[in-house]
Amino acid sequence: MQLKQKGIFQQMYCFEKKDSVRLKENYLNMGQTSPSGENIYLNNLYLTKNGKPFCPVMGEAHISRLPAEEWKDRILKMKAAGINTVSSYLFWVNHEFEKGKMDFTGDNNISEFIRICKENDMYFCLRIGPWVNAEYRNGGFPDWIYTSGIKLRDNNEEYLYYVYRWYKAIYDNVKDYLFENNGNIIMIQFENELTAKPEHILKLREIAEEIGLTAPIYTATGWNLVGGALLPQREVLPMFGGYAAKPWTLSIDKIPISAHYNFSHIRNSAEIGNDLIKPGNFEVHIDLDNYPFAFCELGTGICVSKHRRPYISSLDDYSMVLTKLGSGCNLLGYYMFCGGINKMIGGTPLCRSNWTDYDALVYPIFNNYFQAPISEHGDYKNSYRTIKLLNLFVNDFGSELAQMQPFLQENPPKDSDQCSLRYAMRIKDESGYIFVNHHCHLLDLKPVYGVQFKVSEEMPAIPDNPIDITEDDAFFFPFGIRYNTLYAEYITAQPICKTEKTYFFKKMRGIEPVYKFKGERPFTATVGKDNGFIKEGIRFITLTDDEAEHFYKFADTAYIGNGCDLIRDNGEIKTAGFGAGEYFRFGGDGYVTEHTGNDVILAEVTAHEIIDPDIDKSYQYELFENFSFDNGKKPVHCSVERKIKYYELTVTNCNGYVHIGYSGDSAQLYYDGKMSDDNFYNGTEWVIPAKYLFNRKVILAIAEYTDDIYVDIKPVTSLSLDSVYVSA
Repeated sequence: MQLKQKGIFQQMYCFEKKDSVRLKENYLNMGQTSPSGENIYLNNLYLTKNGKPFCPVMGEAHISRLPAEEWKDRILKMKAAGINTVSSYLFWVNHEFEKGKMDFTGDNNISEFIRICKENDMYFCLRIGPWVNAEYRNGGFPDWIYTSGIKLRDNNEEYLYYVYRWYKAIYDNVKDYLFENNGNIIMIQFENELTAKPEHILKLREIAEEIGLTAPIYTATGWNLVGGALLPQREVLPMFGGYAAKPWTLSIDKIPISAHYNFSHIRNSAEIGNDLIKPGNFEVHIDLDNYPFAFCELGTGICVSKHRRPYISSLDDYSMVLTKLGSGCNLLGYYMFCGGINKMIGGTPLCRSNWTDYDALVYPIFNNYFQAPISEHGDYKNSYRTIKLLNLFVNDFGSELAQMQPFLQENPPKDSDQCSLRYAMRIKDESGYIFVNHHCHLLDLKPVYGVQFKVSEEMPAIPDNPIDITEDDAFFFPFGIRYNTLYAEYITAQPICKTEKTYFFKKMRGIEPVYKFKGERPFTATVGKDNGFIKEGIRFITLTDDEAEHFYKFADTAYIGNGCDLIRDNGEIKTAGFGAGEYFRFGGDGYVTEHTGNDVILAEVTAHEIIDPDIDKSYQYELFENFSFDNGKKPVHCSVERKIKYYELTVTNCNGYVHIGYSGDSAQLYYDGKMSDDNFYNGTEWVIPAKYLFNRKVILAIAEYTDDIYVDIKPVTSLSLDSVYVSA
């Protein structure tokens, strides 16, 4: 091994030698056939749809955290990102705030939300609790049962009486959309993070089925400490999770590097909710060979808490997703894919921010941005555009990928290793994909030079000429894949999707797109949407990064936005933002330039500092409160002296998004004197639709940063408004 420019040179990378997992059919007690004949089942390796392998791509969006008038907007944006299944918790407290008074209207109208999903050909996963966590008040329980003295999350008769009543109310509102009624609900999750009560999970399934609340697939969260949750065997699909950071950790110290950037056969994530899970259980509870590898909380972002402010970049998100795909995941379930805003009922905040409960961590009263690909107000983080490429790939090639089993590198590196290459492959019958992750959250990786992969002793090394991996990047590329009549020995470009006779790829950063077809010499393709090549009637197009990020596929037609993002609404292509947009529609032989929308005048915003504004300061305590970790034991709540600066914002119209850049601990927005939104500083801009600020008296309050929290990106100053502007 030689050193080259402070990097590592190694000629050949090999894979572990292990037996493939044997396929088990009819093992799990799940699956349904609808009256129309559609069926969804599962075996131990993957789900099936009408007898063929099926990889759901699932994104979480909470109906009660989104205004009903914006549901369609979020669903269309999720569909454009390649999401084919929407998931949502139902927060019991929202629906039965007062005992005996159920509310499934307005922002609680789950039936309407699922209807919009069905109208747009999207499946649904119903996460019905009763307890859900989700950084929500009482974990979703109404106050009246949470404080009743009833033993909750238990099989006692009194608790199950109310569970039955809750599930029955859900059934009455969603029955038309159950799969057995030709609906789109294909999964139901029971409880959340209940790690050692399999008898209770089973009882919840029995209650649901007794009522008629059914689905092809029943799920439960599978994580615990080391051994996974103790679940009823064969009755639920264990779903897993993983996050780059841990804002629930009860300290302000830097945490170890996340294991989720290493390819691994380990599915369990021991750190999720480790403020809630009791220590000491190391028994292995789940035989992973009996269940498909499925996620319900693959962290595209993470929340921020009062004492921990992680920043999750788009590449943090993307590389983790790619790593899990390479590790064998056959159900990508993103949490969150859409951020949201917590409501208040009768002046009662519904967030998990209870300063009188010392066991509760503290999150923003209103804002549940979660650093998600689609923000709480509908604008995009760049991870939307990059993760979309993986989703489109799974949609088009998932049936084949699901049958390819994962094989890891021979000697997996430690989580904190800065020098070793991280890689894996998925393969079936000498066809497959090699996955490389050269990025880790908060870890700088060294370049790796002269890389070739040896898939097996019988197959030649690929690619023919070694590649250098110098960029901070994550990618995958195919080997032994047949594209219609053409057999590609390898292609060092990342596949995106296909249309009838065209395959779209993306150039990998710093690596030339070399195509090697059987019986031919390898050649380097010219990059760019207009520079494809045709072989045997099949077209291959290798896109640039920017072209790929603005690439969309609707109804088997490819589109590339000219610097804009696109959605499809009732057959019409529209921009996802404000104003007019230009895009290129691929017609098989070339592109047609088309336009959509109308030019708009973006709002302008001004800000000036004011003193002691006339506002309701009832919830301003969140600017001052924090945790004290000085005693070295359990943290306690404390009040911190912080200066507050106030600014009045003026917005000239409804068009666009207002960006607020500030330095400080946290901030609040007041509309006409009432606190309506909040933000815990983590180094990113706070983005709010101009329509919320127009024609209102808007006051921005910023609290001073006092260096008593963990933060990845420290503020420029302790207290300042650094920028305010409007984008489309």
